[in-house]
Amino acid sequence: MVDRCVKRAFDITLAGAALLVLLPLFIVIAILVKRDSTGPILFTKTWIGRSNQLFRIKKFRSMYVEGSDGAGHRSTSRDDDRVTWVGRFIRRTSIDELPQILNVLSGDMSIVGPRPHALRSRAADKLFWEVEQRYWHRNAAKPGLTGLAQMRGIAAQRWSRPIWKAGCRRTSNSSKTGRSGAT
Repeated sequence: MVDRCVKRAFDITLAGAALLVLLPLFIVIAILVKRDSTGPILFTKTWIGRSNQLFRIKKFRSMYVEGSDGAGHRSTSRDDDRVTWVGRFIRRTSIDELPQILNVLSGDMSIVGPRPHALRSRAADKLFWEVEQRYWHRNAAKPGLTGLAQMRGIAAQRWSRPIWKAGCRRTSNSSKTGRSGAT
C-alpha cells in the first residue's frame, strides 16, 4: 500500500510539473490541430486499464474526424490516408500522446506501466487476448505513459508472440512480487 502511495505521489508530481512546462506546447499543438482540419482538438477512446477497467484515454487528434476508427478495429498504417498533415508530425514525434498527462493526473494511468490498448485492438487480425493467453496479466498494473516496449525501442515494431510473452511475463512477475509494476 505504501508503494502505491509513493508511486501515486510520484505520478502527480511529475505529471503536474510536465503539464506546467509543456503548457505552451499544448497550446501550439491545439491551434495547429484545429487549423489543420475540422473537429475536436482532443481524441478520446475507450481503452483497457488496471483490473480490466475501461477508461477514456486522451490524445491530440491526428486523424480526420470522418476517418477515425473509435472502435479500434483498424490500426493506423505508415501512409494512412486518415492521418492529417499535422497528425503525421505529432504521431511521428509522439506529441499526440501528451494529453495522457491528464489521464495520469486523474488516476487512470501512471507515468510508467504497460501501455494500454484500445478495446478492439488486434495483432495479426486477432484480438490481443486471442494471440497470447497471458494478455490479461498486463492489466494487473495501472497502464503507463511509457512502458517496457518504449524503453526497449520496439513500440513501433509489429507485435510478435515473443514480444507479447516478454511483456506479459514481466507484468505477471511484478504483480506477484507487489513491486512498483503492479500499481
